[in-house]
Amino acid sequence: MPAIVTGDYSEYPEPIREVFPYIYGEACEIRSNWQVYHHLFMCSQDRTDQLGRHLGPLLGIFQAQIEEENI
Repeated sequence: MPAIVTGDYSEYPEPIREVFPYIYGEACEIRSNWQVYHHLFMCSQDRTDQLGRHLGPLLGIFQAQIEEENI
């Protein structure tokens, strides 16, 4: 289901007025997914190492799924 952000887009040019809520919603969703990914895998090398030690291959599968979802 596409992400939609509702609001008053009446000041936007006519050609993008109807699609902008979808573009805005998708951009917000991508940003949210990026924040989760960054927090889990990039914020701290120590956190990444600990997750790798305790979760092993499951961490790689989880990381790959997050990456694929954002494509």
